[in-house]
Formats: sequence, structure tokens, C-alpha cells
Amino acid sequence: MADKPRELQSALWREQRDVGIRWKITDFVTLGSPLAHAAFLMAENEDQLKERLRQREYPSCPPQDNDARDRQYGQSLLTTKTHCELLHYAKLLHHAAPFACTRWTNLYFDRDFIGGPIKNLGCWIDNRSVPPDGLFPHTHYWRGTVDLLLAALDLKDWWTEENTATALSAQARDSALLKSEQP
Repeated sequence: MADKPRELQSALWREQRDVGIRWKITDFVTLGSPLAHAAFLMAENEDQLKERLRQREYPSCPPQDNDARDRQYGQSLLTTKTHCELLHYAKLLHHAAPFACTRWTNLYFDRDFIGGPIKNLGCWIDNRSVPPDGLFPHTHYWRGTVDLLLAALDLKDWWTEENTATALSAQARDSALLKSEQP
């Protein structure tokens, strides 16, 4: 998977934290997920699943674009004034956009008949095959492969200096707000 989507998610996560939105989730991880068969499990067929995604019944990675549903009286419902150190307009995410700033990594065994690569829920899902373990590998994701799973996740890429600084700054701001709200 290209790094560009993850860079975009990282930048949006920083933006959300900078304007005071307390988005804390950086990663979503699935192991042997049956969502590999989403068209069968969540809809009657692939076309129906695509329509449900378009209608935002289910989140996708990347999220569905903003459209006319996000406008009222000629103005965006997803833009608001924020009261941060620098007053500016911040974009709010619509209800089906959790993967705008959350990375989705799907780990699977090639021979797993339950899990597999998740393709119908978006092209930003980082599908990573890990070496299979046993004849029916679906029950073996935690058996002796924790090091392989951690290496496949590669979480160290997220905690760049910029993301760490944003997280620490947001945490300090949030702590100060909590202290000021206490009697």
C-alpha cells in the first residue's frame, strides 16, 4: 500500500487535534476479519454494498466524499468556527468518516477461509498477509505470531516527531481545560 493515504490520515488527525477535536484513535486493526466477505455478509451483492457505502450506512476507508447532504441553506454543515489560539475554520467529519484520520490495517493468513484481504470497504485499507500457521490458520492468529503481527503493523511510522508533538500539545491543552472546569 502506498504511504500517501497514511500521510493524509496523519495530517488530518493532527488538524483535528490542533483545533480541539479530541480524536484519539490512530489505528484500527483487524485480524482474519470476515469483512473480507463484506458483499456477502453486509448486503445481498456487491452493487448493494456499494450503494450502502455511498449512502454512508457503513464507513469506508477512505470515507465517502462530502456532498449535498452536508450543506444546508448554502453553507456547509461540516465547517464550524473554533475557539483555539488561532481562530479559524475547522472541518468536521461526517458520521461515516472514522477512517479519515484512523489507519486501518488488516492482517490475514493466505489460507484463512474466514478472513482475507478486505477490498470492498475502501482502497486505503492496508491488507497485509502474514505467514500461515497450521492447516486451519484462522484460529492461530495469536499462536506464536505476535512478533510477526507487530512487525506487519509497523506502528512506529505513526509516531513521527510531528504527530508526537501534536499529541502532547493536545494532551496538555485538554488537561488544562479539565483543571479549569473543576470546582
